Amino acid sequence: MDTDSAPSLIARAHAKINLDLRVHRHRADGYHELSTVFQSLALNDEIIVCASQGKFTLACDVPDIPADATNLVWRAAVRLAAALDRSLDGLAITLRKRVPAEAGLGGGSADAAATLRLLAARWNLEPDAPVLTRVAGELGADVPFFLVGGTALGTGRGDCIQPLVDLPQHQVLVVLPPFRVSTREAYVWFDGAQPHGRVRRVVQARDEAPDWRDVASSTATTLAWQTLLPQVRSDLEPVVTARHPEIGTAVGALRAAGAGVAIMSGSGSAVVGLFRTKADVEHAVRAVETIIDRDGWRLLQTRTIDRETYRRSLSPRPVSLERGPLAGLP
Repeated sequence: MDTDSAPSLIARAHAKINLDLRVHRHRADGYHELSTVFQSLALNDEIIVCASQGKFTLACDVPDIPADATNLVWRAAVRLAAALDRSLDGLAITLRKRVPAEAGLGGGSADAAATLRLLAARWNLEPDAPVLTRVAGELGADVPFFLVGGTALGTGRGDCIQPLVDLPQHQVLVVLPPFRVSTREAYVWFDGAQPHGRVRRVVQARDEAPDWRDVASSTATTLAWQTLLPQVRSDLEPVVTARHPEIGTAVGALRAAGAGVAIMSGSGSAVVGLFRTKADVEHAVRAVETIIDRDGWRLLQTRTIDRETYRRSLSPRPVSLERGPLAGLP
């Protein structure tokens, strides 16, 4: 595709939650061996790539988000260009940010995966080209999931992805405390707490992890999910809650409001509750607001999405940018 004449392209970068997270041994490469179940959400960022004059640029509509080489969008573009021996000059990428950062919702990794798909389309690569998966794994442990979407089991560092039968659609209430938790710190806390009783209980829970083979077959039923969901846990939640008791308050508030699952997502700080209907989640909003009455807290309503919906949304499509990248976003 000729860069100058090619249309501007847009893709959505959807957030995720971790329905289950079990942390295992510490690896020689500095990561942890883990198993986790990822679930895509409707909540999303939007990314566009278009032709420009001069050097490659990145713009973002949220001032607090760096639009430089520290951003995973920039890093994804540079890595893929290097892998393909392509130049990024003459291209501009714009990020419209809606997924909260450092919340355990995977916003940066989702943006990276969407960038890979956009540039693949720009450079006439197949959407499932092996180079995309390879570069995704180099960018971060959960980036490969965002090339797949839906409901999936992640093992290894979380980068070995096995699609599962999609979780039946749930309404989701995301509770966002007024602080962030870095992934690195959460795992340092986990390692430091290993000798203590609270983590011994976590290790015991880890040994009782659900058997995800029950939802790995295409013949799996809704009943299989109904059996597994009550068993989900996060091994990071106790150690993060020990530093930030507000996490436990949020989990308790969601359970009291009727959430079928209430859990800290990833390394936090977001806490999520799953509900079956919109009426249920709207009731939960009112109930949670009476319990969590603090400045700076936010509540977001969204829903889970299946793999087919996710892949359609991730697929790049033309977009008109007559008034400039940020103004032209839908």
